[in-house]
Amino acid sequence: MSEVILEKYHGSEESAVVDFSEKGEAITEIGAKAFLSCKSIKKLSINSSVTRIGDWAFAHMQNLEVLIVPCKEISLGKKVFLDCEKLMQIQIEGDRSDDPGTPYLLASAVRVLKKEVLFDGNA
Repeated sequence: MSEVILEKYHGSEESAVVDFSEKGEAITEIGAKAFLSCKSIKKLSINSSVTRIGDWAFAHMQNLEVLIVPCKEISLGKKVFLDCEKLMQIQIEGDRSDDPGTPYLLASAVRVLKKEVLFDGNA
């Protein structure tokens, strides 16, 4: 599978999904600053084809409340969640945990952790 990078998000929806490029190819990476300062999105879902999220990809998304990610390892760049103060839930698709507090715990963690290796497995 070839790398397909989402360089810049241009939509204005409240809910967005990172899945396929305009050419119909599965996106494998969210590039650095791809959603930087995007004010419209409240809910963002990431497809299982994504393996890397670049530096500051979601920084300053001040209205982002819910992030849905696949249950797999995703490599994170620097300060991916910088200034995402409204992020209250990170839902993990395919997670077998039935603990209703997990999405809220993860969201709290990304807002306070200095080293963001949450999905990386290298903590």
